[in-house]
Amino acid sequence: RGAAQPPAAPPRARDTGDVGRGRAQKKPVVLSEPPSWLELKTRALEADFAAMERYAATHGGLGTADGGATFDEWFRDRFPENQLSSAPAAHKAMWAEHERQCRAAPQPAPDEGYLARLRRQARGAPPPPPAASLRSGATRSTSASGARVFVVTWKVERWSALPSGFRQGARYRPPGGAPWSLDLYKGGIKRERPGMVALYVHYDAPDASARAKVASLELSLVNQGGGPNLSRKHEGQRVFGAKADQARRVSTSAGTASLAHVVLTQVEALGFVKNDAVVLRAEIEMAADAVAL
Repeated sequence: RGAAQPPAAPPRARDTGDVGRGRAQKKPVVLSEPPSWLELKTRALEADFAAMERYAATHGGLGTADGGATFDEWFRDRFPENQLSSAPAAHKAMWAEHERQCRAAPQPAPDEGYLARLRRQARGAPPPPPAASLRSGATRSTSASGARVFVVTWKVERWSALPSGFRQGARYRPPGGAPWSLDLYKGGIKRERPGMVALYVHYDAPDASARAKVASLELSLVNQGGGPNLSRKHEGQRVFGAKADQARRVSTSAGTASLAHVVLTQVEALGFVKNDAVVLRAEIEMAADAVAL
């Protein structure tokens, strides 16, 4: 007779307890949206600006009379594989603005103490603008010379979502009946000035025969961190009306096609964008013989 076969194993009892008891529970996989191209670009620009600050801090600073770091040196150090002629205009604009802010900032004397430096800064450094001045709206005042001055402020929320195509404009008309509006072209208005934000003042004439004589016009990209604003000022009398008349030199709007490079509104460290909001401002000083508006 053949060898005896071993008895069959009894059927395994079914586990009626918790499934996977004693084992580490797997975390559910959460799928997140990948960063957009704009977010990736902004991160790259912020990293490049941080590299500028580090380079300047270790190479004699910026805006000094006795030398210091230069853009050409930084670009060769940051991008050794690239030719200097290929340096993007955005990087040049960031460097130039950083240098301008460094020159505008008060520099402490080497022999003054901490308290003396605080007193000097309190006397000489302009205070940050109050929060109310960074809200959208229009004000009217009188200058020391007796001229009437209109100030129109536009806080542009969700700046990154604003259309930035060429000649794509947006208008802000302040409440309260102010005769001035702001026309913004984030993507520029002139092809020979690519990457430049354009800002214009538009005259909202109350009737077809209305005229407004302006002595000076100043357009600004407001620094929300208390630093110096980036401004463009136009001196000389201008006449505004309901309809443009080139023969009589009457305009409906005036401004600048190169207020600032758009990259300055993408790097928060420069102070011009905060919580995805940019503040624009126009200061219109009326001529002495201008009629009341």
